[in-house]
Amino acid sequence: MSNAVPATPCSTPACSPREVDARARDRGPGLRRVAEPHRALGDGRAPVAQHHGRAQARADAGQARAADWHARQGGATRIERPHVEQALAAATRRADRIREAQHEAILRDILLIATEGQAIGQVNGLAAIGMGEFTFAHPVRITAAARVGEGEVVDIEREVELGGPLHAKGVFILGAFLAGRFGRSIALSLSASLVFEQSYGEIEGDSASLAELCALLSAIGLIPLAQALAITGSVNQHGIVQPIGAVNEKIEGFFDICRARGLTGRQGVIIPAANVQHLMLRHDVVDAVAEGRFAVYA
Repeated sequence: MSNAVPATPCSTPACSPREVDARARDRGPGLRRVAEPHRALGDGRAPVAQHHGRAQARADAGQARAADWHARQGGATRIERPHVEQALAAATRRADRIREAQHEAILRDILLIATEGQAIGQVNGLAAIGMGEFTFAHPVRITAAARVGEGEVVDIEREVELGGPLHAKGVFILGAFLAGRFGRSIALSLSASLVFEQSYGEIEGDSASLAELCALLSAIGLIPLAQALAITGSVNQHGIVQPIGAVNEKIEGFFDICRARGLTGRQGVIIPAANVQHLMLRHDVVDAVAEGRFAVYA
């Protein structure tokens, strides 16, 4: 028996939510694909998922109706996965101008992002941007500098009032981790600073705290970091890595940059192990990982 969903004729370009909902009971691969763009809402953050449940349902219904329209335009009697892909691609194009401009700036070396080589005190973080129902992510360069001091970690974003409270909290936690790990018996005799390079807007959230910690430790120990990797994750003051949201978009954002420059097999993204259950990546990313041209580490 086919798992595809039948496309029912209707008089308008988009069928009613009730008609599409009736077909959705089949739970075939076509309409299952509709839910994938909203996967970030299920990244282990129950209050967020509950808050956006109705909005997600409305968005899913809209995409299902758009897929039904594509199916009927092509003379198909069922909604197949390609019809859903067409609907999702059209929605992405409508909201994709900022993402394209961001990626073009990176590929033209206006926004400096390295995807090969090594560097001390420098790491590729991943920033997610939400625009209504559309979320995309791109890599961002995070750097750290260490020097003799009194144990203070300076958050440059916060000092210039570009860092939000959650980001500031994450940096304070990093300072607590360093003091607890290395300053138990003697006061730390160093100071460090952290910054998101070429960032001209507000930075919010703690999902870059793991990348910031890596940059800090690299700067303190003069240990080079592989620039072919990007990293995302939150960290608590005991050094335990915690899950974050938009994990799929972040992986895909770095993958797009690496693919445009040429996949080498050494590039990849490091994510929290707790986020593995939330992975629902695009097929081109899955294929590249399966072929050894890209990697996802947890």
